[in-house]
Amino acid sequence: MTPDLDRLLCSRYPTLFQRRNLPMDKSCMYWGFSAGNGWFDLIDTLAERLQFWADRRAPLAFWVEIIVFQRSPKLE
Repeated sequence: MTPDLDRLLCSRYPTLFQRRNLPMDKSCMYWGFSAGNGWFDLIDTLAERLQFWADRRAPLAFWVEIIVFQRSPKLE
C-alpha cells in the first residue's frame, strides 16, 4: 500500500491504529500496511465499522478495546 494510503487510514482511524508509529520493537504496525492498494477500500470499510462500535462503547456495561496490533498478508 502506498505511504499516502497508509497515512490516510491512520489519520481516519487513530484509535484503531494508535500503535502505527511506535518503534519496531514495540509494535509490528511500525512497518505499515503491506497489502496492495486494492485492499484499501476493504480495510477502510472494516476500520470504519470497528471505529463506529468503538465510539459507542460508553453505554455498555463492559467493553473490549479495539486496537490493531499487527496486520499480515495472506499466507500462501
